[in-house]
Amino acid sequence: MKNTLLQFFNNYKKIALLCFLSDLGLSIWSYEQLKNYDQYLKIVKPIVASPDFQVQIYALFLQSLIFTLMIFLAFHLIIYILFIKKLKYAVKYVRIYSAMAAISCVLMIFSGYIIALIPILIYSLSFFTLKKNLNNNS
Repeated sequence: MKNTLLQFFNNYKKIALLCFLSDLGLSIWSYEQLKNYDQYLKIVKPIVASPDFQVQIYALFLQSLIFTLMIFLAFHLIIYILFIKKLKYAVKYVRIYSAMAAISCVLMIFSGYIIALIPILIYSLSFFTLKKNLNNNS
């Protein structure tokens, strides 16, 4: 089964698409976790007394979060396009990023988010496929 999965991931377009979809899914998940206004109030209420100011800070926080996630996704979209073209630095970036993202998702599992198993599988298989491809090309 391991060889079958690695063969499936042997195409750079598939790796790029699945990694981008994982990035997108994790970004949406992050947004959903952080947009909870009740959680926000528990943190901010003791610090900021004015309810109007609390709402303004919350709106600014959400705008900043959305902007940051959009920049992250745009940057990765460009990297994945360059990766499909097999540019050396993009291939290395995706390989290193896949390893770091898989480790981060493992930490999510320890926090009780079992859904992170899907990105772990995608990022891990991407990393090992790229490692195998780089070793074969050397």
